[in-house]
Amino acid sequence: MKKFCFAILLTTILTSFTACKKSGGNTPAQQEQTGVYVAGYESNGTNNVAKLWKNGKATNLSDGSKGASANSVYVSGSDVYVAGNDGWAAIYWKNGTAIPLTDGTKYAYAKSVCVSGNDVYVAGVEDGEAKVWKNGIATTLTKGGGTAYSVYVSGSDVYVAGRDGVVATYWKNGTATTLDYSGAALSVYVSGSDLYLAGAKSTGPVYWKNKTATPLTNCSQATSIYVSGSNVYVAGVGSNSTNTNDAAKVWENGTAIVLSENNSTATSVYVSGNDVYVAGRDGVAATYWKNGAVAPLTDGSKGAMANSVFVVQR
Repeated sequence: MKKFCFAILLTTILTSFTACKKSGGNTPAQQEQTGVYVAGYESNGTNNVAKLWKNGKATNLSDGSKGASANSVYVSGSDVYVAGNDGWAAIYWKNGTAIPLTDGTKYAYAKSVCVSGNDVYVAGVEDGEAKVWKNGIATTLTKGGGTAYSVYVSGSDVYVAGRDGVVATYWKNGTATTLDYSGAALSVYVSGSDLYLAGAKSTGPVYWKNKTATPLTNCSQATSIYVSGSNVYVAGVGSNSTNTNDAAKVWENGTAIVLSENNSTATSVYVSGNDVYVAGRDGVAATYWKNGAVAPLTDGSKGAMANSVFVVQR
């Protein structure tokens, strides 16, 4: 999602597609009931603990006995889904209850989750192969190595962004389309009849609209894409003003906006009404930004990361 999925002019969120549609509207009454969900991890000093923050309050998803991470969050009705890993097992949590996708005997992780009706779709990797799970049943997308980074459902179509070997690729209903001979598609978003992806090709970070690439200037990684009206937002990483540290950034229609120059990262962007939310890391603190204003989730005393943001207005 389906992260960031940003100081900024926004329009009403598109409602022209069905499944995995993002929330819209931003009346004063809705603002009072906004739920900001962020998935990520924080170190306990020995292992990373998978975490979910709702409006800044943390819930541990894993027990800290082995390394874990929450990589994607999606809210459907009253249910909250989080995809990630606990040790070597790909997993998703529904309302905090763990649902393993793999048995942990081979290295695996779940990178993205999207819910359509009663169906739960998860993209990730097991034993070096890109996979998508529908209600826990796996389909292998690659046969010679690869990763699925993002899944998005629109109507009856399932889109997965990733790489097939070293080839930037997306899959529509399991059929692969090559975007570039080298690179990866890290995020996918559907707006009406248009398909958007963010990632990198052989020449550097880009976003694609219907396979046409737009380069992103001063960008080292494009991690997440979100479309609102005619505006395209891409979260990612670039250099700071002195080229000495990473800077968390968002590109609005190709123009970079700096969120933090404090060795920071933007991993996910989400638009809700007139507000732009970005998840990431500011220094070593898990963080999200709302319209460019920083909202720390951890105190920075331990390593942490916010990997995904999803906003609900009731």
